[in-house]
Parts: sequence; C-alpha cells; structure tokens
Amino acid sequence: MRVIAFIVLAGQLVAIAVLKQRPSPNKPRKLLDLTAFREARFVIFCLGSVFMFAGAYTPFFFIAVFGQEKLGISQNMSDNALAISGAGSTLGRLAPGLIIVRYGVLPVFALFILVCGFLQFIWGAVHNLGGLLSFAFFYGFFGGGVAGIAPVACIEMSPSLHIAGTRVGMILFMGSIGVLVGNPIAGAILNGKSKFEGVQAFSGAVLLFSSVAVLIAWELLQKHRKSKADHAV
Repeated sequence: MRVIAFIVLAGQLVAIAVLKQRPSPNKPRKLLDLTAFREARFVIFCLGSVFMFAGAYTPFFFIAVFGQEKLGISQNMSDNALAISGAGSTLGRLAPGLIIVRYGVLPVFALFILVCGFLQFIWGAVHNLGGLLSFAFFYGFFGGGVAGIAPVACIEMSPSLHIAGTRVGMILFMGSIGVLVGNPIAGAILNGKSKFEGVQAFSGAVLLFSSVAVLIAWELLQKHRKSKADHAV
C-alpha cells in the first residue's frame, strides 16, 4: 500500500506542476452544496452509493484468499484469479458506454450493481479452479462497469454542470465511507463463524440494497424532470 501510495503521489506531483485550469471559472466553486440534502433523490442516491462502495470491492480483496483456503488452490493460481478479474474490469469499464447511450446512466448503473450482488451470492457455488476463474472474470467485468459508471451517475444527480463538480465530490466523499468500512467488516465476518458464506451474504445483500436505492433515486429524478418540464410549458 505504501509503494502504491508513493507512485500515486509522484504522478500527482507531476500533474500539479505542469497542469493549469482552462478556462477559469467566473467565481470559485462551492466546496459544499447543502441545498442538495433537501432533495430526496440526492440523499437516497448517496445512501445507495455508500452501500455500493461497501460491497462492490469485496471479491477483489478476498478472491485469492478464497482460492487458497476454501478450494486448496496454490497461491500462484489464486493470484492469477485476481489478475483475471483485473482483465475483466478493463473490459467492463469500456462496455457500459455503449449501453448508457440507449438506456440511460442510472438504470444501467443499477443493473450492474444488481448483477454484482447476484454474483456475490453465486460465488458460494464455486468449487474448483475453472469456476473460480470464470467468476473472477465476470465479476471483474461487472465490477469494473460499476466503477466506470459511478462518476457519470454522480453527474447525472446534479441539476447543472456548474454545480456538478461539487455534487460529485460530495457523493464520492460519502461513498468513501463505504470503502473504508466495507472490507474491514467483511474481514471481521471472515474471521467469525460464518466464514466466506457470511462475507458473500453481507456483500451481496448491501449491493442489492444499493441497486434498489439507485432505482428509487432515478425514478424520483424522472418525476422531477417531468414536473420541471411541465412548469416550463
């Protein structure tokens, strides 16, 4: 983690040194937009984001351990499963762009979260190396799709591009709470009596809850836009 942190730090220092903002905004952007919390759709979407981040990354953290401890696979092959999930994630970050154009950002986002939740429950049915590698690829694909769509979904919850950066920052800040607590909770469950079955049930359940929350937020957003359009007429 420290090595990765220093790599990121080096890249950021170069970016800070050579990049400049163009064009400059007329006035500084708000750090917080407290009016957002008056919108039920925004609050529900934030809640869904917290739960999504809490459960979406569990397989990436525990799939290698699952291969070694549950299936008795060697460390090298278990690590290969993690690499395959990374390959699937790369494809998953590209594919949703083609679907979003037709069906919209939030419905596709909710669908990918839902599939990730179901895959977490299916994870318990993996009993051999072939099944593990297949699961790794498909979960990597849909998990990568979730990660790729998330920032665009955050922008979708903004009433205008002028305030979009602030809204995205607020949502991702709250989502980071899910990242902070999700995997430690899964680790504590793994060390308890329920083992991997408990981890899979926990992560799958929070993802299913997240997908429902995103769909509710999308429905409220649709109603808001329709009402706004009717008033404009």
